[in-house]
Amino acid sequence: MTGVAWAALAGLVLAGVLLVLTHRRIEHLERADTARKWDLLALRAELGALRGELRSGQPRPRDGAAPAPRRATRADPPAQPTTGPTAWRRSHRRTARRSRRQTY
Repeated sequence: MTGVAWAALAGLVLAGVLLVLTHRRIEHLERADTARKWDLLALRAELGALRGELRSGQPRPRDGAAPAPRRATRADPPAQPTTGPTAWRRSHRRTARRSRRQTY
């Protein structure tokens, strides 16, 4: 009977150790995945900047300085006011809204 109790205790300790090791491995994998996601975001931002550079024909400054503003010509359209995504959503909102609850 004592041998069975010791075997059960050893099994519980082993299960606890395996649980802790698995938990640490999962945390490590989550951190690596998050780091990869941030790397992808940085690469996408850099790719977008390079695409913009190719479209505009103006190289972006490498030292962190802001690029010189381009001079407006007569062929350029008039400047549009800058609006954010919230303003766009408000202006494109559906006017007739039905509620989810319908009264009969």
